[in-house]
Amino acid sequence: MHPDPIRVSYSAVRDIVPKLHAQPYDIILHIGLAAGRTYYTLERLAYRDRFDRIPDVDGVKFKEAEQIWHDVPIVMRPSFNCEDVWRRWRTGLSDHKLDVRPSDDPGNYLCGFIYYSSLAYLYKKGQDVEKPVMFLHVPDLPTPKDVRDGVDVAISMIRALVESRERSKTKGQETKVPKEDKASYEGCGEEQMKMGEYPETWAAEQQN
Repeated sequence: MHPDPIRVSYSAVRDIVPKLHAQPYDIILHIGLAAGRTYYTLERLAYRDRFDRIPDVDGVKFKEAEQIWHDVPIVMRPSFNCEDVWRRWRTGLSDHKLDVRPSDDPGNYLCGFIYYSSLAYLYKKGQDVEKPVMFLHVPDLPTPKDVRDGVDVAISMIRALVESRERSKTKGQETKVPKEDKASYEGCGEEQMKMGEYPETWAAEQQN
C-alpha cells in the first residue's frame, strides 16, 4: 500500500508510476474519488487522450500524451476478466444493497491518467506482459457508516481480483457467468455512457 495520497498533479503521477511498478507486487489497485457519482465503479478500461482539458492543482494541463504514448493503444484494458471480477466483487459484499457497477468512463483527470499510465507502463515492457492493474472509483463518503461501507467495498474488490486472477491461472478453469449477471454487467456500462457521465464535473469538484 502506498503510504500517502498521490498529489493531484500530472508530474507527480508521472514520477510515482515507475516507482510503484518497481516494487514487488501481484496486483495494483488504484483508488480515486468520483465526486459526482453516488456509487462505486470498477473501471474496465483507460483512455490515452483528453488530459489536456482540465488543469491539475498546479494549473498544468497534460498535452504530451500522444508524444509519450504514440506507440501505445489509445484504449488500454487490464488483463483481468473484468466480468468475473465484478461478479465476485458484488457477491462478496457484506451489504448486498451497496451499489457497485462496471464502468467504461474512468475520467479525463488524474484518476484516468494514473490508470492509463500504469497500463501503458506495462505495455511498454512488452505487449504480452500481464497487466494486473485495476481502478476503483469511490463516491463521497461523508459519514462513518459510508467509510465503513467503503472499506467493505475495497476489501471485497481486492478479494475478487485475487480470486479471479488465481482462477484464470488454473488450466481449464473458465468462469461461467449467469445470464442475468451478464446482462446486468453489460448493461451498466452502456447505460452509464447514455447518461453522459463525463468527468469534467468530478474534476471541478475535486479541485474545490
